[in-house]
Amino acid sequence: VSGGEQTLTMPQKIVAIFPSNPFFDLTGQRASATLGVVIFAVFLGIAYLKIKDKKVKEAKLFKDIVDSAYEIVMSVVRLFISYAPYAVLTIMIATIVNNDVTAVLKLAKFFAVAYIGMLAMFLIQLLILTICGLPPVRYLSKAFPVLAFAFITASSAGSMPMNIEMQDELNIPRGVSSLAASFATSMGMNGCAGVYPGIVIAIVAMTQNINPIDPQFLLYAGLVIALTSFGIAGTGGGGTVAAIISLSALGLPVGLVGVFIAVEPLIDMGRTALNLNGGVVASAVTCKVNRIKLSQSK
Repeated sequence: VSGGEQTLTMPQKIVAIFPSNPFFDLTGQRASATLGVVIFAVFLGIAYLKIKDKKVKEAKLFKDIVDSAYEIVMSVVRLFISYAPYAVLTIMIATIVNNDVTAVLKLAKFFAVAYIGMLAMFLIQLLILTICGLPPVRYLSKAFPVLAFAFITASSAGSMPMNIEMQDELNIPRGVSSLAASFATSMGMNGCAGVYPGIVIAIVAMTQNINPIDPQFLLYAGLVIALTSFGIAGTGGGGTVAAIISLSALGLPVGLVGVFIAVEPLIDMGRTALNLNGGVVASAVTCKVNRIKLSQSK
């Protein structure tokens, strides 16, 4: 994280989310480019709704173009799915070759704790989905291919089109699923900006003789982690960035984060799947509040 980004106040971070040049954000070169694209898409959608009834011909042309682009993107995603296992194997081999295997093995406990934490959060998400009318077995039968793709690719953005399609089959309105899935790849990252920084903070706090389960520390750390999720919007390596910013805000040494980098690629796979599932939970809760009945299929 650059020094400039660390010194931004919260209002400045919020203002920075809005795109000054949406076409530049499409290249993904700005820290909050993902949210910039989402916000630009919202304005496009509002503009489309305003002219849909007044200028039917132009509105239909725009809709057809968007639908065609969506189908092409989905075709590309399905193509990547067929090659994903080979890509993941290559990444894992490269990780082992480029890192000290002994050091990686020493981090086995951290790896296990991280996945236990993510599993606990995943079960909480399933409980919320059950309350919202999506029993776990029926939900997982639809969601497993999408979650598996997110896991093996470790790409929240790459999994987003499949996520939206899957939510269509659960009778979640496209407007709700599109917005929730977008935020799940940027701000509402349960894995990268929630569980992972929490685990790192707890470990680092113990090295500084701080009780990580002290109520006051837990409350403050939780607030910092929540605010951090805004600060890392659209940033690559979100989990590590979130951990660094959170540790810095809490006055804890950030250098210890580097110890965990050896197993970062493997943990990122689980974090990504948790991010994606968090977007579905947000959609389901929205439907529950608005009394939209969910189902296995439309």
